[in-house]
Amino acid sequence: MLLFATILPTRCCRPTSSRPPTDKFAGAVATVNFLNGEGLFNGQKPDFLHFLMNLAVEADAARRSI
Repeated sequence: MLLFATILPTRCCRPTSSRPPTDKFAGAVATVNFLNGEGLFNGQKPDFLHFLMNLAVEADAARRSI
């Protein structure tokens, strides 16, 4: 017979946020930089990359309001 506690251990700490405290390594700008570094946008016009980076900056700056 399995005990419930052995399947789902109790939580010992407060849950942490899944979002990093800064966008240095996460967020839209970091994603565009990573994908560009991987060569995903090779051959694209500079205007496209400029537009994409501006869009990423705006996305990272957006704040949710209720």
